[in-house]
Amino acid sequence: MFQISIMYQQTLSAKRFLFMNLFLKRVKDRILVFASDQQLELLFDSDFIFMDGTFSTAPNNFDQVYWIHAQKFGQ
Repeated sequence: MFQISIMYQQTLSAKRFLFMNLFLKRVKDRILVFASDQQLELLFDSDFIFMDGTFSTAPNNFDQVYWIHAQKFGQ
């Protein structure tokens, strides 16, 4: 299992960015969730949420990438 550098665990202003780092021992998988507090607030306040996942374009060391996008004020 690879280690995640502190530079990827925090924002540039040293606030938490690695929201979840969960290791599932039984299936030897890992779930990483990255989000800032500001992004989570936007997500929870959004009128619409769009989600998409992919296996085919996941970077090395990852099986799947899953995105969650929030729409607020029509943007």
